[in-house]
Order: sequence, then C-alpha cells, then structure tokens
Amino acid sequence: MAEFFGPNNKETTTMAPVKVVDMEARVFKALLHFIYTDELPEIYDDDADKVKVLQGLVVAADRYEMERLKLHCDDVLRYHIDASTVVTSLQLADKHGCPRLKHASTKFLKDLLHGVAL
Repeated sequence: MAEFFGPNNKETTTMAPVKVVDMEARVFKALLHFIYTDELPEIYDDDADKVKVLQGLVVAADRYEMERLKLHCDDVLRYHIDASTVVTSLQLADKHGCPRLKHASTKFLKDLLHGVAL
C-alpha cells in the first residue's frame, strides 16, 4: 500500500482541494475528458457553444502546456470561423500560438473584404 501514500510512507494523508481559477466548469470538464481519453468530448449543444468551449480549451492547453490538445482545438476551430467568431479566433490564435487557426482567420477576413470590395 506504500505506493498510495507517496515517498513518506505515511498511512494518513490529507489532500487539500485544488482551486482552478479563470476557467469555466464546462471547459475544465472538457480538459479532464481530454486528459483521460486523448479525445475532444462531444458535449456541445450548438456550434456557438462548441466554439466557446474550444476557445477556452486553447487557453487552458496553452496555460498547462498541452500542445496536443491545442492542436486538436486548432484543427476543429479553423472550420468554425464565421463573421461572429473571426476576430476572436484571430486574437486567440495570435496570443496562444495556433498558426493554422491564424491562417484560416486571416484568409476568412481577406475573402470577406474582397467580397465587400466587389
């Protein structure tokens, strides 16, 4: 049973709760799901909700240095860019190092501006 009690071999241990700040509960739940399954969860009600959770996961992945999670989110988010998400997506990609999302957001903006110019 020593492996359960750590290197001190104490028979009783106390674990203080860990408080996670600056993260929505649903993002944390998705983060835990990814940690245990190596897959993004299917917990989204609609596309807008999906985008918000994935954006939160990008921030969490960057914070906890989880590059694989960030790549998964980057891969999904770049296919969910529209006029309501493009600015946030571009800022997120720039701040948290998501080059494919940044490229897709920039392309969307260029195409949008080109369409307006015509």
